[in-house]
Amino acid sequence: MDFSTIIQNVGFPIACCMALGYYLNNKDKADREERKEDKIADREREDRLLQANTELLVTNKQLAESVEIIAKDMKEDINRTEAKVDKILEKVGV
Repeated sequence: MDFSTIIQNVGFPIACCMALGYYLNNKDKADREERKEDKIADREREDRLLQANTELLVTNKQLAESVEIIAKDMKEDINRTEAKVDKILEKVGV
């Protein structure tokens, strides 16, 4: 059925309302499909971000452990150096 036949049968205002309803229905379907695709893309992005965050947490934990080991070694080196300085001061007599 073409638009002119609908106008002849039900009148111009009703035909325009029907055309508008048809347009809005199709637009709504297209919008729903687009939102569905956006939602899927957002979930995929979130999954990638969660995976990256998990990897960063593991890396940060490893770095923190390394820094602790290095700090402990440095503290031991400082203590040994202080002990040697104390021995030198005793020998010098200061």
